[in-house]
Amino acid sequence: MDNNTIEEKFNQIFDAKIKPYVSSLENERLSIKKFVQSMLPVNILLFIGVFVLIGGIALKFIPPKISAISIISILVIFTPISIITQLKIKKLRKRIKEETFPPLLTVFGNLQIGQKDCITLKELKQSGLFPRATKKRDDDSFVGTYKGLNIKILETLITHVETSNQYSVGVKFDNNNHDSASNQTIVDFRGLLIKIQMNKNFTGHTVVKQKTMDYKEIINNLHEINKTDPDILSNELMALFDKIYNNPITQKIIEAKTFMDKKGIDINPDGISIDFGKNKAPKKLQKVTLEDPEFDDKYNVFSDDQVESRYLLTPTFMERFKNLSKVFLSFESSCVFENDCITLAISPFVIDSFKAAELTTTQQELFEIIYDYKKDSLLDKKNYLKVFKQLLSIFNLIYYFKLDQKTGI
Repeated sequence: MDNNTIEEKFNQIFDAKIKPYVSSLENERLSIKKFVQSMLPVNILLFIGVFVLIGGIALKFIPPKISAISIISILVIFTPISIITQLKIKKLRKRIKEETFPPLLTVFGNLQIGQKDCITLKELKQSGLFPRATKKRDDDSFVGTYKGLNIKILETLITHVETSNQYSVGVKFDNNNHDSASNQTIVDFRGLLIKIQMNKNFTGHTVVKQKTMDYKEIINNLHEINKTDPDILSNELMALFDKIYNNPITQKIIEAKTFMDKKGIDINPDGISIDFGKNKAPKKLQKVTLEDPEFDDKYNVFSDDQVESRYLLTPTFMERFKNLSKVFLSFESSCVFENDCITLAISPFVIDSFKAAELTTTQQELFEIIYDYKKDSLLDKKNYLKVFKQLLSIFNLIYYFKLDQKTGI
């Protein structure tokens, strides 16, 4: 569907299924706005009081002891006001998701907001996708059925902690500290896990893992984002990206980086290391060489059944998987076939920030209804359209890969 068709479809869904739920939420937003506005004069007076007291200490016409007691008193008043405001906003955000997502999900099938850990760290480690993973932080999840297929969708951050040279050998630049061991948190995956039951029976275990990011596809995807949502990526910024990317020096750097990533070579301030386990087959699986050299160059394929892996990875599937980044605007994709299910691991450009403390950058959030409670009405459809498009793109993957069909992929 094109953007106009999508928006027309969404308008019908919003009026019929979502709007009835958001009227009370809008009243709550207005109540918070009124509370914040009523507290504004109080906050201004408190801040002025703090500055006067600090100035009094500096100019020595107010005793420090009196000033300290006064500042503490002001903080005792100000802190609860700030906490109450944040709690009200947090509660409203939670209500928005809890009351608007269920009717939105019914559009796609028998789906509901799922429990965190609906796809466990243990099964992900055993699948061979993230064998080193030690920690998983989940955000949004949805479970249910779509076109008769069981489906789980999980937004997650997966990491592991490793000591220098734990998985690799190399040379350290700092010879004075060659005996010291430093721990580093490594991000194994940040994005969406989509586990879908297939209408195809198989008994084996096959893993497809992307070797390295395709930088050309990243630039192409940035162009798509620029076209569809210039508010996120302006024309000026896109032109700057193009200029940097097309620079001959940049091309040489990308060529070298791609080669190093595929071989597991890493250069960092601590030294040079080679990760010999990067292209190693997961436990009990063997390397599979397919007839598509382009696919083999981009992905590692491992399986415990060479014949079945070729039955699953048909030329059509491989072609679609190579183009997944264009369809979903992702920069890294892997998958695993196991127990009659396929689990897709996709790192899209639009993902939850997970806050800076969780090793991520600030990006547009996934499955988050973003609004400014001071000025954005919750009755405005645009607040929900983005989430609808994100969900639509996920369920379109089933159609894209034809996972609901009983023959062929």
